[in-house]
Amino acid sequence: MPLDLSNVAERRALFDRIGARARKALVLSEGLLIYLDAEQVSALARDLATPPAFERWIVDIASPGLLQMMQRRGMGAMVTQAGAPYKFAPPEGPSFFERYGWTAVDVQALFDNAAHAGRLPLLMRLMSFLPQPKGPRRIWSGVCLLQRQR
Repeated sequence: MPLDLSNVAERRALFDRIGARARKALVLSEGLLIYLDAEQVSALARDLATPPAFERWIVDIASPGLLQMMQRRGMGAMVTQAGAPYKFAPPEGPSFFERYGWTAVDVQALFDNAAHAGRLPLLMRLMSFLPQPKGPRRIWSGVCLLQRQR
């Protein structure tokens, strides 16, 4: 269903329609959030938390440091010139979504998964053997499975 997600009324109507038909739904928004600002992501998160059938949501997020690096490199300039600059990289990581009705139930760091799959260049492969920091996970880039709070 083609839809401009920035059109709030149409977005909510679509979510209501799908939510009314579904018993359980998993929402996947791969490659989307980085192009939105925090206010737009907040509104989307609130709208997705409304239909009871929307129980889980998979998102990919970047850290502020990665966002800055991507903006400085050639790819950042290209997407900015194309009118779609990188914007979203919450400093608090996956916990950003908690105030909008979502809890992270699984967070997978892309670096760790790439290392496990043997898909890192040699230098980065060596870095993967360094110990991970203790405490709450701060990911550079990752995929999060969110669950709607009850």
